[in-house]
Amino acid sequence: MFNLQIDHRPYTDKYFLRSNEILKADNLNPFVRMQVFVRKSNNNQIHGLNEALEILQKYSKLTDARIYSLSEGDNYAPKETCMIIEAKIQDIIELETMYLGVISRETTLHASCNYLHAINSDIQQAHYDEHKKYVEKHILDNTFQTFSEIRELIGKDRKLIYMGARHWGWELDAEIAKAAFDGGADDCSTDIGAADENKLGVGTIPHALENIYAWKYGMENAVVNSTLAFDKHIDKSVPRIALIDYNNHEYSDSLDTAKCLDKVGSNLDYVRVDTCGENFMQGILYDNGFLPFDDVNDYNKFYLCKGVAAIGVHRLRNTLNFSGFPHVKILLSSGFGNIEKVKAFLEYEKLCQEFWGEDWKLFDGIGCGECSWDEHMRMAGADVVAVGDTIDTMTEVHKVGRGPRPNSNLKRVL
Repeated sequence: MFNLQIDHRPYTDKYFLRSNEILKADNLNPFVRMQVFVRKSNNNQIHGLNEALEILQKYSKLTDARIYSLSEGDNYAPKETCMIIEAKIQDIIELETMYLGVISRETTLHASCNYLHAINSDIQQAHYDEHKKYVEKHILDNTFQTFSEIRELIGKDRKLIYMGARHWGWELDAEIAKAAFDGGADDCSTDIGAADENKLGVGTIPHALENIYAWKYGMENAVVNSTLAFDKHIDKSVPRIALIDYNNHEYSDSLDTAKCLDKVGSNLDYVRVDTCGENFMQGILYDNGFLPFDDVNDYNKFYLCKGVAAIGVHRLRNTLNFSGFPHVKILLSSGFGNIEKVKAFLEYEKLCQEFWGEDWKLFDGIGCGECSWDEHMRMAGADVVAVGDTIDTMTEVHKVGRGPRPNSNLKRVL
């Protein structure tokens, strides 16, 4: 019905493909409960759920799986759970990019169509295809412009990665990635997006993988053990990048992971900071550390805030430096499609350089995916919130700040 491709893997974020490779090598295949949501809403309707369900059914065995969902066109609230997928992790981990992408695409298109219809009665559903082309042109133009601006701001020496495959339908991924490369991106997260550059997709570690190791070895060991598993099973030519915000212990988990890789004769190349908007980075509310200013009025809103904050990254950088790991680089993600946020981090870096010297760097790269065409963009997300040996014995396991959000309006569809 939806003309899906034979193979999903070229359209999948590389870190999901590698995660499945790791899970198979470690013989880990528990059941998980994945809750799907859309971040923003303005009296909008959810769409793309039928296509998402077809993606799950086409590319997976879905052994003993259960799926619950709102109906196509139902109203939803911001971050309301719109779909729950209960299945074995190896059956679904490779599909998240595609099913989130189609929900993002369809919900965005209907939200913007409804907005245009409200101001112009001539805009009808019959114009959907024309409107889709209009929106996608703006996405391509905006992606090129955003990456051009970020590249000019951060210079040539820092890594810039396009990581937005899940924010639009799979069929446009190659074109959006090309716009990002043309704007200055070094890499992107999918193989189809990287193909025109004669490259392969790149990736780190997803929270979904960390959830499995949290269930197996305990929350406190999730970051270390998932990174050690990556180091054990993935080709040594691939950079070792730890996703260090799972427990909201960005500093301590970074140090523990660097030390553990050091013990096994490997090196931690990067830590990726992706702190979600529900959390403050570890410790920044209690100790400002080495602030380059005294007056709270000097704070930019991106210096001290929930999510990835400049003060928090500053403390992380110095924590690594002072603990014997100055070579470990920092990759930032979550919200850096916002040019003002990038500018704020660079301004903060300049303030710090007055104290630490001109060679001091706040960060070494950016992973960017939020290249929205306007305020009507609706981006879907998903979180593992429970894990267990069987579908009926799952217990609550999730990254800090992203717990279960039950929704009695969901109906069983599989």
